Amino acid sequence: MQLSSATTLSVIVPLGAHDQSWRSLCSSLLFLPEGSEVLFVRPHPPCMDEDGSLALLKKKYRVQWIVGEAGRAQQMNLGARYARQRFLWFLHADSVFLPAAISCLLQSLEKAPAALHFFDLAYLPDGPVLSTLNGKMANVRSRALGIPFGDQGFCLSQDIFWQLGAYDPSCPYGEDHVLIWKARLSGIPLRPVGAVLRTSARKYKKHGWLKTSADHFFKTWKQALPFFIAEQKQKLERYFER
Repeated sequence: MQLSSATTLSVIVPLGAHDQSWRSLCSSLLFLPEGSEVLFVRPHPPCMDEDGSLALLKKKYRVQWIVGEAGRAQQMNLGARYARQRFLWFLHADSVFLPAAISCLLQSLEKAPAALHFFDLAYLPDGPVLSTLNGKMANVRSRALGIPFGDQGFCLSQDIFWQLGAYDPSCPYGEDHVLIWKARLSGIPLRPVGAVLRTSARKYKKHGWLKTSADHFFKTWKQALPFFIAEQKQKLERYFER
């Protein structure tokens, strides 16, 4: 596949204070296109052992470990401010994917550089069996309803990211969900990449499948309602302006 020299990625990975799941992610990142960079953002710098785990990745790409205020939105925005490449790819530290997923992403970016791109979701077998259903429902929600979430690996150009106002650090939850609604209201296309990202289902095991699923459902639609109303109002205004 022939790729434009403009198809370069800044991979931004926010980390919790004691999160070590990024170590396995590094092996998947070794298949990034030439010229890409990886930015890990955490409230404290890596220890010697952690820095050593990045050695192979550093041989191929520019790798930064950025220290910043805790909070996923703040961390992702900080990573974006340090990013040098055209496209920002936001990944959860426990994401797992095959090299082919990167090829699909690059092809999608080439075809629609002005879109916000996202992956299909599947859960790893480290949680309840019913977590599989959550993955399937997430794909229905994202493709049919146009509401993907951050664990589906958002990728978009720097220009569009800052045009949308970046992630909102004032959100108590769902800053990725809010970004999607801002994109919809701004007319930014949402485009499925056509490849799968796998992520951990540990939260369903830790807090219970039913409780976690119900909590996510309630919070999602509570947060979505004012944006949905604004979108319908926008559509009506455009209709009567014809």
